[in-house]
Amino acid sequence: MRLRASFLFACLSFASAAPVFRGKNSARHAGAHAMTDMSQDRNASLPPLQAIADDVIYDRRAFRRAAKARVPPRPARRRILVDNGAWLNDTQARTLIVDGCSGSAYLMGLSRRLLSAHGIRSHAVGKGGSNKEELSRRMKGYLSRAEQEEIEELDMSDVSSALRISMSASQRHAESLLFETRARLESWEPSFEAMSSLFKRNVKCALVLRRNLLDWNICRVRDCLEADRIGVPVDAQGDRNEACLSRRIDPSKSTWALLEPKALVQKMSEDARERARLVKQLGEAELVREVLYTEDLLSFEQSSGGLGLSTESWMRLLKSWGLEPSKGIVEGVLSSEPLHGKLPEPSPHSQLIHNVEEVGSVLREHGLENYLRSP
Repeated sequence: MRLRASFLFACLSFASAAPVFRGKNSARHAGAHAMTDMSQDRNASLPPLQAIADDVIYDRRAFRRAAKARVPPRPARRRILVDNGAWLNDTQARTLIVDGCSGSAYLMGLSRRLLSAHGIRSHAVGKGGSNKEELSRRMKGYLSRAEQEEIEELDMSDVSSALRISMSASQRHAESLLFETRARLESWEPSFEAMSSLFKRNVKCALVLRRNLLDWNICRVRDCLEADRIGVPVDAQGDRNEACLSRRIDPSKSTWALLEPKALVQKMSEDARERARLVKQLGEAELVREVLYTEDLLSFEQSSGGLGLSTESWMRLLKSWGLEPSKGIVEGVLSSEPLHGKLPEPSPHSQLIHNVEEVGSVLREHGLENYLRSP
């Protein structure tokens, strides 16, 4: 009986010391503020860290498992809480304008943690900003029955109307709707004019691209997203590799890119023109003022150090979302990420491109050698 009373007293003492969060989902959201510790996982069969980190944008889950197996557990990370323990009444919708192979899933998760640390609750719908069916699936249980039915009755291409309904629901829940929008003008449905009009009135935007166009195209080939237009994914022996997207979660599936150099150069030129057109139209529509880059936002993960660059980049992103971010909070969240300072420098392209000498020669002929990483 005495032991039971002591245990009850300890529990009550802990509860009284914990910060109080207001809101109907306060317990769930308060837990989102605490960053979980790295637990020990001794698995001798994991592949080398460098091999896992070749595609630093996508192999994070595999790298995290490897890091746990090789790095001693760190002390418990501090909880990053809003000063008064209360959520802000911020229902502003926000979007990342980003393309595939740019780390969008990880950036969205990190964005939520940074918003949460600044006292803003959010409801993330991922790629729902560019796909009505995905948006409807992500909002199921969050919308009222009438709102759900209204979205389902919309035309497949009417993403802007579906977003408008979803924003109304998030305001009712006192949360910020957070979503991705494809960084390709032709994917804005039903039209760029309709989407940009909606965004200008209701959404804060941030444009994030991958700076190295060669890395971006290599990733798309390895993920089987280019339909063999500029190359094919192969294994170390040069044989066709059909791992595609599964390679992201299974680092044992070694995937290289066998590229067609001339088609690659043409594609990179088209990509550069499309990006310039995107930035110009977004600027003219007064949706974005600058371009942010994945490499800068994630440089805090590099073992060579990059926390300062990432902190500055995230500060700029959060400002574009209408916040007055705290440098201390941003730096604290980034330094609490499991991969902070753990990733090696990106591998030279000789470890990613199967025919790197042929590709390098053609890139140099067209003045694109600055994209190529040498050993």
